[in-house]
Amino acid sequence: MRSDRLASVMRRIAAGKLDRAAAADALGVSERHVNRLMEQYGVKRPRGQATTRKLEARLRREAKERAARAVLAGAKTPEEARLQTGASLRTVYRWVARLKKRKIAVSKRAKKQQNGPKNQRKTRK
Repeated sequence: MRSDRLASVMRRIAAGKLDRAAAADALGVSERHVNRLMEQYGVKRPRGQATTRKLEARLRREAKERAARAVLAGAKTPEEARLQTGASLRTVYRWVARLKKRKIAVSKRAKKQQNGPKNQRKTRK
């Protein structure tokens, strides 16, 4: 009976219908033991699902970018951006400096593309 229940739970985990915590409750074991069972049976997390850690990192990065852009545009003061993001004032100034540096680098690259390569040979007439 236990092996049937275990197999059914592993199939539901593989299909993405059950998470590890719910599987642990269903089997009456710890989440760590569910991880061991998954490894033993070759069950992997369903593909295509972003981990929450990656999602949170992307959201934090986007929030930093928005705050720095707002400071550069004059829509917010660095102090307001600090309060909104929970970062220190020095950190907000670093974000703004990085954004400025990136914009300058982009504009230099655009100028190079407009002017063409510098070291072209001049032809004699």
